[in-house]
Amino acid sequence: MAPKLYLDADITAAPLLAKTLRQRGFDVVSAVEAGNDELSDQGQFAYANAENRVLLTFNIKDFVPLARAEYAAGRSFPGLIVSPQIKGDQFSLLLRLVLQLLHRTEDDAMRNSIRFLQEYR
Repeated sequence: MAPKLYLDADITAAPLLAKTLRQRGFDVVSAVEAGNDELSDQGQFAYANAENRVLLTFNIKDFVPLARAEYAAGRSFPGLIVSPQIKGDQFSLLLRLVLQLLHRTEDDAMRNSIRFLQEYR
């Protein structure tokens, strides 16, 4: 089964991406849709963990240390997918990469891992 995704507020096209992916049968929610767009990075990470969702973000510098600290503390997390900024005018690229990830990856394979979206080109 494909992982359930949580799209960080840092992804400006997140609501459209979430809607498009749901139309294709995937379980995806954006921070904006969940009312979490004002949460801190720690709050975003905690929400994704509590909902058992893999977090997708463009914010590598803040979320990678959070995931590493969670793992180092012996706590499990659903997974983290990071990507350099993909602008809104490159929506089709972002959609294609996320679809490739969802089609190729099982949710249990993401647990306690940090992946880069570019792996799915």
